[in-house]
Amino acid sequence: MKKIIILVAACVLTVSTALAARSGQEIYLEHCAGCHGKDGSKPAGGLAPLAGESTDAIFVKLRGYADGVHGGKLKNVMQNVTRKIDGSDMRAVSDFIDRSLKGAPKAR
Repeated sequence: MKKIIILVAACVLTVSTALAARSGQEIYLEHCAGCHGKDGSKPAGGLAPLAGESTDAIFVKLRGYADGVHGGKLKNVMQNVTRKIDGSDMRAVSDFIDRSLKGAPKAR
């Protein structure tokens, strides 16, 4: 009986973790696409588009916005957005932008 309870608990934990993990695309569409466009090519607030940025560059910026150490004229907007997502979601959305969004490539 004890083994069955442990097995069921492990299954529930695995399923709940899998359900909680969202894809970078889902996160992007929920939190970013409204300003940056579905393909990342829209220059939000007159700033450069996201498409073409590297995973690491995007992640550093997102972390910086969340920590309040990065930003310009849209710092408050981005700070509000980035505080709604955790580090793993920031990494997932950064990777999605780098690997999936097409736009005018930027220097890396």
